[in-house]
Amino acid sequence: MTRHIRSILLASAFVLSFSGLSGIAATYAWFTVKDIARVNQISLSIGDSPNLSIGYKRNHSIVYKQELSEEDFEAIDPNYMENINLRDVSGMYQKDWLEAKPFIENRPVLLESYSRSSFTAKTEQATSGYLQFELYFRCEYSGHLYLSEKTTASKKWKSVDEDKYRSSQGEASILDVVRASFYTEEHYYIAHLSDAEKTTQFAGPLNIRGDDEYFDSEDGKEIVYGSYQGTPAYFPAADEDTGLSVPLDCFSAKHQAGIMPIDTKSIRPEVEESHPISQFIYDGSGKGGSKYNLGYVPSDTDYRMVFTVYLEGWDRSMNDTIRGERFRLNISFVLLMDE
Repeated sequence: MTRHIRSILLASAFVLSFSGLSGIAATYAWFTVKDIARVNQISLSIGDSPNLSIGYKRNHSIVYKQELSEEDFEAIDPNYMENINLRDVSGMYQKDWLEAKPFIENRPVLLESYSRSSFTAKTEQATSGYLQFELYFRCEYSGHLYLSEKTTASKKWKSVDEDKYRSSQGEASILDVVRASFYTEEHYYIAHLSDAEKTTQFAGPLNIRGDDEYFDSEDGKEIVYGSYQGTPAYFPAADEDTGLSVPLDCFSAKHQAGIMPIDTKSIRPEVEESHPISQFIYDGSGKGGSKYNLGYVPSDTDYRMVFTVYLEGWDRSMNDTIRGERFRLNISFVLLMDE
């Protein structure tokens, strides 16, 4: 291995291949389309860095390898299976994990969609429909962990009825709703695969009850779902329906005549703290050339990370037009050694 004056880069590759396959027709996508992305292939291996290993716990010890197999993934996560389906969940309360102690016993909790809850302000924990792996890094050198420039995300079209899905796609993309989170002792980061900055809000009116075209209501007022601060205020009820002539999805619907619509300015929704995945990529400058590092790996230490891949259901891009897509995600890690 070549040792540079300022640093040593140690690389490992995490390759995920997803296919957007849904056999269910749906009107309100977040809550009724169950199978958005299917995992066809997953591999985790070490590149040209024999000093860096990746492993997982088995029988109270950590097994380190240069490459993990399907059998290893099943050992890491009992819910893992080949061709597992991903479905819409939410990382709504991610702020809690920044203060969760002790770290070594915790995993980020994702939440189910509101169609599975009788409450409007909180939903149950999701136990399936996403990928979550407890990983360990070990190296004889110490340094900060980043993503490498080999990290890529690309969208591909379904081969069957390609023109149909391509014409219905519009501006939304499966890459807009996929999240990858990295939970270490120092940080809990959520990365989204698109380059644009996002301001996904975890509260607002929704159309998820019944097969109609209106925002849900109760006692003559629209229901406010999600996590927010403030007291909802309402506009006077109108004599006629207002809003879109045709609902696009559960986020875009009509205000029903005789029902008081929510004044969205009266509440302060919780907002997702996510960043473009490009901001975690080391650029090779030798000075930690990315905005965020994933954590600090001490030498000869078992360094824990919980890596999660899921679909963020509160992202307004989550709609029917993405269900025919597939995508490939390549996650590659590098360690920037201390000077």
